[in-house]
Amino acid sequence: MKKSTCYIFIFLFILLDADTLTAQPGINEFYRLTNEVNRYYFNLSDLALAIGAICGLFGGLRIYNNLQLGRDNMDAQIAGWFLSCIFLTILSTILKGVYH
Repeated sequence: MKKSTCYIFIFLFILLDADTLTAQPGINEFYRLTNEVNRYYFNLSDLALAIGAICGLFGGLRIYNNLQLGRDNMDAQIAGWFLSCIFLTILSTILKGVYH
């Protein structure tokens, strides 16, 4: 192969590839996807907090009912209920801090 033919092929390759070198495909899609992920994440985190609040309320009512019935050994249930509420609150705060 001659040198001039090789140069022509290199020139054509650079000429045909120039559009893809100057363009930045996917930037708009990346920003749109980032906005969608943030929107869905915050909706799901709010839903998780609402479900956790409902479950915490039912757990509190269950503990109250067991206390009224005079059941023994309620300390473990009370500690589990209280610590799960604290865990849910701290976890949601940390995750919102990470994704905000």
